[in-house]
Amino acid sequence: MRLRPPAVRRRGTRIVGEVLWIDGFGNLTTNVGRAELRSAGFRGRRLSTTIGSLVIPVRSSYASVAPDRPVALVNSSDLLEIAVNRGSAAARFAAEPGMRVVVEVV
Repeated sequence: MRLRPPAVRRRGTRIVGEVLWIDGFGNLTTNVGRAELRSAGFRGRRLSTTIGSLVIPVRSSYASVAPDRPVALVNSSDLLEIAVNRGSAAARFAAEPGMRVVVEVV
């Protein structure tokens, strides 16, 4: 049986999702997919992701931010991932599966 991830919600110009799992590097994979970002009209626009009270830029790679800085990007599974360049987002944000994530245009 294949389980479905929790639904992503749209609230105006925001997409509200959540952390699905944390990998061995401490990266946070969310249920917000590339398709949701495109359908919300976010394609080609500058975005930010909020987790807890921290606003994180959405970029195309880990290297787009300095070491030890947070970044959000669409990973190889086409899901939004929150990471820390050369660090652990899970440790930095005391994150757990189910933690709320908001994506919006900057």
